[in-house]
Amino acid sequence: MASHVGTVFSETYYIVIHYAFLCIQYGCRCIRMCLTFVMLKANAAPDEWQLILINNRDEDFNRPTEKAHWDGHILCSTDLKGGTNGTWLGISRRGRIGVLLNIMEPICSTKAEFSRGNLVKEYLQSACDPLCYLQEMIVPHAQKYNGFVLLLLERRLLNSGFQWNLFTYSNQSNRGIESFFTGVYGFGNSVPDLPFLKVKRGLKRFENIVLKSHSSTQDPEPVLADLLNLLKDTKENFPDDQLQSQGAHYETAVQKRLSRCFYDLLPYQEYGTRTHSIILIDGSGRTLFVEENRCAIGESWTREKLTFELC
Repeated sequence: MASHVGTVFSETYYIVIHYAFLCIQYGCRCIRMCLTFVMLKANAAPDEWQLILINNRDEDFNRPTEKAHWDGHILCSTDLKGGTNGTWLGISRRGRIGVLLNIMEPICSTKAEFSRGNLVKEYLQSACDPLCYLQEMIVPHAQKYNGFVLLLLERRLLNSGFQWNLFTYSNQSNRGIESFFTGVYGFGNSVPDLPFLKVKRGLKRFENIVLKSHSSTQDPEPVLADLLNLLKDTKENFPDDQLQSQGAHYETAVQKRLSRCFYDLLPYQEYGTRTHSIILIDGSGRTLFVEENRCAIGESWTREKLTFELC
């Protein structure tokens, strides 16, 4: 027993010291581990979920952030650091959703010409459709940003009813712009074709959750609970060749923590999973938006729950 406690203490002490070194060398923002899962169902009935989207934001707890709020027709949280007022996730009453994930890179202190934080909000404000926005506004300037994966969704009216289209693009992938119309998809801090193990395993669990939820729109609480349990999963998904390759600048003990869907990176450190976001939209456009936040390790979570109709 004493040996086990000593081992745990030694590992914790080592991680703390190593993380402090990383903060000095790279700055805390070099660790960014977020993930997103999406379900799209074509031709959903009014009492079926047509879109389910969940997201974890991992960030410094002292990074100034405004919780989800309406700004005209756009609902999003706001990253207040640096005065850019960007966001990582937002939805518009006009049937648009944007999600930004940063690519984990060895050196994050490189100063990019443009801020990634503006990509989502500019799309939600734009009159361009997702493909046009990516082709004309993003791709020509893609290398002026640090690494990212951008998810853009739009609700379109077809002869058979409304359908959601998902367009994805990463400035570090050779696959260019990709589009999806129905199915389940997972994204993390790597290019989409080389997902981390926690994304692969999380996607299977997400698929099982949404398969049983299509006819549950009258009572969303059970599916919300299942989705939150997934977002709060602390199981390590390790070893992971892709994460270890991208995160070779971290020691193994840190990599193991980064392999979790949910984590406090270190005891007594102000970094970890700080926001859960869930969007549920049924076949008629009724929308449920849930966001849970905490401002420090050990603090209670606060919840924002909003319902509205898409235009």
